[in-house]
Amino acid sequence: MRTPSFLSDRLREFLRSQRIATLPELKQALGTSVDITVFRKLKELSYRSSYSHRGRFYTLDEIPRFDAHGLWFFRQVGFSRWGNLVTTLETLVGDAPKAASPASCSSFCTSRSKTHCCSWSSRVA
Repeated sequence: MRTPSFLSDRLREFLRSQRIATLPELKQALGTSVDITVFRKLKELSYRSSYSHRGRFYTLDEIPRFDAHGLWFFRQVGFSRWGNLVTTLETLVGDAPKAASPASCSSFCTSRSKTHCCSWSSRVA
């Protein structure tokens, strides 16, 4: 029996039109029920996962237009040039003027990730 083949072009076109998507949406677009198949195709395309919403959303590297802080938001979902939330906060605090506090980074966090920002800020303060 021949193994089905899945084309990464389907995911590219889907993400270009939708801008962001969840794993179930990507599986549906690709026509598979297997997570690893989607991740293999995403890897071929070079992708990012969101730093907000527990990394639940995905986009292509070519889509985000990051602001001066290295952040991009689409439909209240945050993506960072630096990847996950902790790395993003470490970078933003490291780049901040000496007078800035880690808590000031909570302004970059969405309401869903604000708890994690405040928790992280209190650990490094």
